Amino acid sequence: MNRAATVIIKKMPVTVAHPPFFTKQATVLRALFCCLFLLYSTSAARAEVISLDGSWQYSSVNPSETESTNGFNQRYGIQWNPQVTRAISFDTNFSYSKNITTGNIVRKTVSPAGNFKIENDLFFTEISGLINETSNTDRPDQLDQSWEAILASNWNYEFWPDLSVIFGQKWLKDNEEVPLTDANNQWSEFIIQWESETIETYYSLYSQIREDGVEGTSYDELKHFGRVDYGDSFFGNRLSLNASGQLTQSTTDLTVTPGSGNSALVNVQASQAFAGVDPVPTSGALPTAPGLLDGNRNSAVFAINLHEMANIGLKTDVQEVDALYVYTGQIDPVLVSETGALRWDLYSSDDGINWQLDQRNPATSYDQNNFRFNVNISTVQKLYIKLVTTAWPTTLSIPITEIEAYRNQRTGGTGASYIEQQDYTRTLIDMNLRYTPFTSTTLNYSMVWDDSQSNTSNDRTRIFQSAGVQWWYNQYFAPSFTVNDTTTSNSDIADTGQRSYSLNIQSIFLPTLDTTVGISRSENSTDRKTQTTNDSFHLNVTAILYPNLDTTFEVNTNFNTNIKLDRSSEGLSMRWTLTARLRPTLLVDFIAEHGSEGVGFNEITDLQESGGRATLNINWRPSDLVSIKANASQGYGEAWSGYQSLLLDSNFSLVRTSKPTSP
Repeated sequence: MNRAATVIIKKMPVTVAHPPFFTKQATVLRALFCCLFLLYSTSAARAEVISLDGSWQYSSVNPSETESTNGFNQRYGIQWNPQVTRAISFDTNFSYSKNITTGNIVRKTVSPAGNFKIENDLFFTEISGLINETSNTDRPDQLDQSWEAILASNWNYEFWPDLSVIFGQKWLKDNEEVPLTDANNQWSEFIIQWESETIETYYSLYSQIREDGVEGTSYDELKHFGRVDYGDSFFGNRLSLNASGQLTQSTTDLTVTPGSGNSALVNVQASQAFAGVDPVPTSGALPTAPGLLDGNRNSAVFAINLHEMANIGLKTDVQEVDALYVYTGQIDPVLVSETGALRWDLYSSDDGINWQLDQRNPATSYDQNNFRFNVNISTVQKLYIKLVTTAWPTTLSIPITEIEAYRNQRTGGTGASYIEQQDYTRTLIDMNLRYTPFTSTTLNYSMVWDDSQSNTSNDRTRIFQSAGVQWWYNQYFAPSFTVNDTTTSNSDIADTGQRSYSLNIQSIFLPTLDTTVGISRSENSTDRKTQTTNDSFHLNVTAILYPNLDTTFEVNTNFNTNIKLDRSSEGLSMRWTLTARLRPTLLVDFIAEHGSEGVGFNEITDLQESGGRATLNINWRPSDLVSIKANASQGYGEAWSGYQSLLLDSNFSLVRTSKPTSP
């Protein structure tokens, strides 16, 4: 592996510029209300909307006779959206929350935000800002500030391109004398787009500088991204063709200068993310989850549920990894203490199919300031790595929003700088073909050619092909058959291949009864030698029992064989859902789940147990201003023994509009 790197001795650590820390909430409040007064004084003659909302929640969780967690949450919000003119508008938002949990732990958050827009026939501009100040009784206070400005064309002329320019900056800092958090990020982007009836083009020039004063790292990135899309149909829409090509080229200058010590954590750029439930983590591919690498740490992409073998992985392209950050988004303060019950093991793979256990229960802690799990592992250098859950919180379903990998980079001594240039190029060509010779028959074919080159990691060329046929013979017999094939060539490790076959038959016996039966088989190989196989069967039945009463029943079985290790396993899972709309404003769900040996209960935990849970969800919305939600769960069987949960949430809002002026 060719790593372009040099070491330079310097005495000055990396510094991060940031605005002064707000020491008192009164300062934020006064500034906010001054802005509101100025806006009101300039727009009093215009119609405006002021909305108030508040929510309160009390929860008590008793996972055992000796353990108890309870808390009270309250949140209040004010939104004011004056329309100054037809072209100028404001969006302002102020929220305050207070959470008190077991042990008299108090967390307060004040969040003022503002958005200013101007729009006309030629351009559109928007300036937004956010301040998020959090005070805690058990950890340092924290201030998060950000702003972004957008200037974009708004014309609608044929053959004219659309232009956009974006600037933004973000600061994150705590109030400690020796900061535990001190980061700065600034970015800019130029975008040009053009489209016609069949062709669309897109080009982006993106620049970003990220600095972390605590870790002593600095990233200076310049990225070019271009894409061309083509789509058209022929022969009266019987034949359709869609094709696209994209090119990504980026250069990142990395500088590491720790203020103390001789090493720092450096972000490892992963090329893919994966997430799914796999009861046999030693074999099998995981579904891709690109949302785990999109930089959005607020939107959940996956969830870790009780007794489900959640697998969360990254394709790190044979780069060294010493730590993982798994982001969760904001967790209910009442239940955040349960994050300490989560346990997982680390697996690695050279092909994404055959996995080996590298580390059991790596050191893990939950960072409530950044809403993430910090996982420290021994150095791993593989094409793929993943975390597999082995223990779960009793009542908390953990959302996963993002995952990051880091390596521990040594610099040679305190004050020494490590400098590295990372070059990355990716070419992607995608083609999809659909042909409908008859109204009851559809043929599909797709192909993806994906080539990536990097000076710090594995070079890879992947070719994916898929072909399928769908035949609607009648409402009782509608089969579909699909074949997928993937071959991957690597520069640093063995080449791999995956092939799968699936047959599904849909039957609509009644207008209120829909059934789907399916079987599938997948084979995985390394250097053209088959390593593992998987056979599965699934049944899904959906029925409307009465008006406003629906039910769904699902059964899944799977049989796994590892030819290389001469080992096999099997499993079974079932789920029944009953949904009733008792009133237009009252919706009730009843869910029963059961898992037998091999589906979430063996291999890792060594538990030869079975069981499940029953869950009741109630959603009552008597009006647009009031909503009440309740959730209750009860476990049964050895695997879910002692599991109980009860949560209640309510929301009330008041909407007020100004009276129209008389003519």
